[in-house]
Amino acid sequence: MFAARYGIAREEYEGAFDRLFHDDEVFEIGTLTAKVLYLPGHTPDHIGYQIGDNVFCGDSIFHADIGTARCDFPGGSAKSLYESAQKLLSLQDGVKIWTGHDYPACPERCEEVPWMTVRDHKEKNKHVSRDMKEDSFLKTRGERDSSLSAPKLLDPSLQINIRAGKLPRPTASGQRLMHLPLKVDATKW
Repeated sequence: MFAARYGIAREEYEGAFDRLFHDDEVFEIGTLTAKVLYLPGHTPDHIGYQIGDNVFCGDSIFHADIGTARCDFPGGSAKSLYESAQKLLSLQDGVKIWTGHDYPACPERCEEVPWMTVRDHKEKNKHVSRDMKEDSFLKTRGERDSSLSAPKLLDPSLQINIRAGKLPRPTASGQRLMHLPLKVDATKW
């Protein structure tokens, strides 16, 4: 999907990653055993990792006062994010959920919080607590996402990510170029 969006040739990303994981796949990191959790929503290919009683969920759910990640990126889905959040909340109450990043919601909370337990999210997460039903979540997430502008570095980031962190190949003139999609109303040209 992203390769076509940015005109990236297949040979620039094919084989770029050493390994692609599947849901529930188990792998070793040194002496640690990790399990892959497929958590689509923010993006269609989003994953997290469970290591013991810790889950590193990236951009799926955030601190309880922030709620969840946006779903308006290409291929993102609020329905999928809701289902992914429910998957996380189905884990044992004492499991720590470590988010991808934290946005302190000052003045209520000015210090960063790296993790909360599953129980904390069930009780306090403003988007996915026990009281939030799917239809309400979809409405809330849709309203919020429609008010957001794209992050400034979204397009270059995606182009680097698809290449596993590598820059684009040089052109014939030796330049490395990024593509910037434009949304233009054709009647105004």
